[in-house]
Amino acid sequence: DCVAFLLLLFYLVGTKATRYKSQLKSNLDQSAADSSCRGPSQVLACSVFGIIFQLAHVYHYGEEHSIDFSKSPHASSLACALIAHHATSLADTLASELGILSKSHPVLIISGKKVPPG
Repeated sequence: DCVAFLLLLFYLVGTKATRYKSQLKSNLDQSAADSSCRGPSQVLACSVFGIIFQLAHVYHYGEEHSIDFSKSPHASSLACALIAHHATSLADTLASELGILSKSHPVLIISGKKVPPG
């Protein structure tokens, strides 16, 4: 099941990123120390919209099929929304967990201004 795989991947990669150099991150930022334990409730909270997309897909279209916009555009759109949601959540997690370790300050893409890491 693709959804279970995505959720598991998000949990495992996010947990690994959270634990990576956790002592150094906690020395750099107290909020990093507070978030050093990624549990199932945190993954569930980050995945709420993904779960909504999946439930809507199951309710309206039944079991998963391959993404094919010519045959089933709405089902394919929901499947892509689910994948995009998990990709965005994982990207945000990795940026927060690994960005704090950066030697340079990140730049906001909407303003071009430098911001603190993490």
